[in-house]
Amino acid sequence: MPVYNYDSIHLTASKSVRVVGPLVKTLLEPRSVVDLGCGTGDWLGWFHAHGAEDVLGVDGPWVRRDLVQFPEERLVIADLSQPFKAGRTFDLAMSVEVAEHLPERAAAGFVAGLCRLAPAVLFSAAIPHQGGLYHINEQWPSYWRGLFAREGYLPVDCLRRAIWNDAEVQWWYRQNLMIFAAPALIEARPALRAARAATVDEQLDIAHPVLYMEKARLAADPAPEVFEL
Repeated sequence: MPVYNYDSIHLTASKSVRVVGPLVKTLLEPRSVVDLGCGTGDWLGWFHAHGAEDVLGVDGPWVRRDLVQFPEERLVIADLSQPFKAGRTFDLAMSVEVAEHLPERAAAGFVAGLCRLAPAVLFSAAIPHQGGLYHINEQWPSYWRGLFAREGYLPVDCLRRAIWNDAEVQWWYRQNLMIFAAPALIEARPALRAARAATVDEQLDIAHPVLYMEKARLAADPAPEVFEL
């Protein structure tokens, strides 16, 4: 059973979502949100407190229930390496810094499951050599773009530009976070349509300077990895 530092996850996620949440709300105005790999549920808790009364969190049996930030009865325990079916849809599905913890054989099904859940997906996953606990499938955003493309979803890369230099947001979100959305939803929402038009699909694969400098430091003076997510 994985052992995560949920106190640290709670602290970093709660600070980050206070910045990112309003940006996502402006773009999508979700009234219902499902989070695959919700952890302490700070992201869901923020959306629940800001208009999304209908939330569902999904994670493994190791979740620290005492730290869950949304109504506990809306927590579902499931194996995310297997396709998750809620039997319904939501306005927004999300999964942040989770997919790298799943085996590569599960990646396509995981993405397909997210797309079945909602017309918009808030997504981030660790890039190659990012480092962290139990990372077994670190991939560039272009890899995930390809899997979302199989489901007909397009990348909307506007969040990273907005938060790139905001130290209140953890660097892994600043580096990896984007929206994938169905074309019909993009067309229906002017702000989302404009953000999609500004997205350069060939330039999704980027590393944040914080990661770059830490890797450079370790190369010059090797020490144990410090990143936990």
